[in-house]
Amino acid sequence: MAKDCGGYIFGTERVAGMIVTSANLEATPQFSAQAKDDTGETIALSVGKSTGTATVSGYMSKSVTPPTINTSFDLDGRKFWCDRVKLSKSSEDFQKIEISGRFWEDVESAC
Repeated sequence: MAKDCGGYIFGTERVAGMIVTSANLEATPQFSAQAKDDTGETIALSVGKSTGTATVSGYMSKSVTPPTINTSFDLDGRKFWCDRVKLSKSSEDFQKIEISGRFWEDVESAC
């Protein structure tokens, strides 16, 4: 779904200060555990809260400060913690950026 991002409509979801051209989100449970009876039949299942990754590509104005490692960005209603930032300064006005991050359900701040 395209959204308005700083006056531009471009691509998918919004990341503050960035014109997003692509976003990939993946989520899985933090853990899953099974309990089995004497015959090997599963009798109980426990699944942990969600965790996942995102990779977002797009463009930023050179006047905007890009995110850094261990800062966060919001996407799809979740807070992702940056673990990789790739910046290509290729024009006078915009720079290509790719951000990767990880989320943990209910984690909203860092110590």
